[in-house]
Amino acid sequence: MEGAGGWGNEELQNYTASDENSYVADGILHIVARKAPSVDASGTSSDYTSARLMTYAAFRYGRIEARIAVPAASGLWSAFWMLGTFSAPDASWPGVGELDLMEYVDQARDLNNGVVGAKKDGSAWSRVESHPNPAGWSGDWHVYAVEWTADSVTYSVDDQTLGVIRKADLESDQLWSFDNPAHIIMNIAVGGRWPDPRIADELLPADYLVDYVRVYDSEVHEVPQSWLPPPAD
Repeated sequence: MEGAGGWGNEELQNYTASDENSYVADGILHIVARKAPSVDASGTSSDYTSARLMTYAAFRYGRIEARIAVPAASGLWSAFWMLGTFSAPDASWPGVGELDLMEYVDQARDLNNGVVGAKKDGSAWSRVESHPNPAGWSGDWHVYAVEWTADSVTYSVDDQTLGVIRKADLESDQLWSFDNPAHIIMNIAVGGRWPDPRIADELLPADYLVDYVRVYDSEVHEVPQSWLPPPAD
């Protein structure tokens, strides 16, 4: 997905389709945040570029995992997550559901994961857990995964369970928004509401590395054309 404009989080980058922001070398996917002025298709300018990649398939339940190495620098925000693709007519976020397998900001000392769903009044509820590592999570390879069923969402890193969100444990006003097929998204943002507002320009470009993404025992659905144009030939 391409464009600037903050993506709802006051992010500073322009996501592009340029080979400078996403490419494969020696079997490794690189998603690269750069200090580079640019203008998106709508005319919005940005001082930074990056990439936000999503699958052309949506998945429902099963195990989803990826082996990733993230960078660390003030102002960076690396993510591996899933967004519900189908729901009731005209439903949007948070009703479609969001599964966050991995999010890091700044020095990547805290691994954050969780879910975002809808309340009965349409507002959002979330369950987010933070897992500190004083030495930091960046630089090394780790496998981030979710085991997703109709009744629960279980997160893990390197096969160590981090937390479980169960349908049976929801509060009375919270809806279980996680029965929709969801597409996978990987991105590295610059700035925004969560990271440090001071951007470490001297550490850019910064590489988010992906060894593999795997999906097991899942239903597979096509992402609707309305979500994204078809891939180029």
